[in-house]
Amino acid sequence: MALADISLMIKDEFQGRGLGTLLLGAVAIAARRNGIARFSADVLAENAPMRAIFAHSGISWEPAEAGVMHGSVAVPDPGRFGITPGTAAALAAAVDEMKIQP
Repeated sequence: MALADISLMIKDEFQGRGLGTLLLGAVAIAARRNGIARFSADVLAENAPMRAIFAHSGISWEPAEAGVMHGSVAVPDPGRFGITPGTAAALAAAVDEMKIQP
């Protein structure tokens, strides 16, 4: 089972506009296309907006170290982030086009 540690950073002035949600959904599509089954993440406990974005994935949080929460979750369905099937298919095609062939 392949695991990817995921991290997103949205500058303060761009938070609350749906960018983190869209990015997490798009990364879920790319992960599925590449055989990744689970995400893990570490988020500052005080970072409620980022924990809320990850909450769409169904992640379960537990304390990791002082002030940090750790979570792990099966790669979620992109629909949990508002990505429609048509958009998901287009993103999957884009992922396939971007793959570096050995």
